[in-house]
Amino acid sequence: MPRAASSGPQPPCPYIPEVTSGASAVGALQVGSNSPTGNIPGLIVGTDFDGNNDGKPIVWDDDPTRPFDTGWVSFRMIVEAQGSQTAISLTIIQPDGTQTSVAYTGPAATTVTDVQITSEADADMTVSWKSVVATYYSSGTPTDTNSLPDNCVPNPVSNVSELNPSTSGNNRVVLTGMLRMQALSTGSPPPTSMTAQFYVFSK
Repeated sequence: MPRAASSGPQPPCPYIPEVTSGASAVGALQVGSNSPTGNIPGLIVGTDFDGNNDGKPIVWDDDPTRPFDTGWVSFRMIVEAQGSQTAISLTIIQPDGTQTSVAYTGPAATTVTDVQITSEADADMTVSWKSVVATYYSSGTPTDTNSLPDNCVPNPVSNVSELNPSTSGNNRVVLTGMLRMQALSTGSPPPTSMTAQFYVFSK
């Protein structure tokens, strides 16, 4: 059963030292080209970041006269182990209501076992998170929900956040939340100066 909500003190941040190797599905949000016709995507999904992925350019902030700010962007990543393949998708909804999705087909798998997230930002830039929740399913039925406290900021310099289930035998996970990328300088930052990455493990 899903974990019951608690009104007591927040649990400790679910940090692990580094991203575990062997993820079967990945997703990322990054500055990219910040242009509708740019060749560096702002939204990426696939099975790794070494070429086995697909992406789309995103216009995060089209006003170069003010400090770069994406606003709070909603994201939803779905990974479903379907036996002969893994269905992977990542969708974002920007503050103005613009929705963008990318889908990818991964390798054979029957069970989804873990989710890990991390982010990084150059000097004078920040990646903020809130309302991050991983909901696990077995044959369409929710079995477990694991939330990231808003005060926990995952980043590869010091920590990675892990949202693993307490149940086994799950074949689907839905990762949702909100993310914001900001810079003190005006104009568009370098494409990879701010990134958020999602790793899903299956077998």
